[in-house]
Amino acid sequence: MQIEFAESFFESLNRINSPWSKTKDFFRSIKNRITKPYTTVKPRYLDHNWTDRDRLLVHMMFEILSQFIEKECSPGCVEWYGQHPHTILVGMERKNVRDEMQDLYDWWHKTYIPYENGDLTPKYDGPDIDFFSTVNKLDSEKTEEEKKYFDHLDEINKLENKIEDELNSNLHRLLNIRRLMWT
Repeated sequence: MQIEFAESFFESLNRINSPWSKTKDFFRSIKNRITKPYTTVKPRYLDHNWTDRDRLLVHMMFEILSQFIEKECSPGCVEWYGQHPHTILVGMERKNVRDEMQDLYDWWHKTYIPYENGDLTPKYDGPDIDFFSTVNKLDSEKTEEEKKYFDHLDEINKLENKIEDELNSNLHRLLNIRRLMWT
């Protein structure tokens, strides 16, 4: 009888927003931060302010891949290349999963992050052009500087489309190997 009362008493405390439940939650969060530090993923390339969810999702997925490769993919932990290698179908060919992970990791750090930081964006050397006053002009009415400026914008647009297509493709590739990210 006393045990049933004690269980029901503590269950009722959990249901209400009491100081007891807040204290218990506080200590549980401290315990989890100490004993389970890998449940929180912090993207290394995002600032600590508001980020659109589409960008956050991409960063979190590739951050998990990066942490997996850097911290858990040590040789000897999983037999990546041995007698029974882990392979996956990429396009029309079989590829080792570890090689696929490394390709995605390299693309993320060597292509996407420099692009996002503006390092890959072509620089414009011409004079400042007022976009809104020239955008509705016919090509025959534009000056050489304005044509050069719009060619530069087209080049940036092509690069953005190319990177976006690569990002979508690589996200699909990452989802295809997610079940093999274990140690």
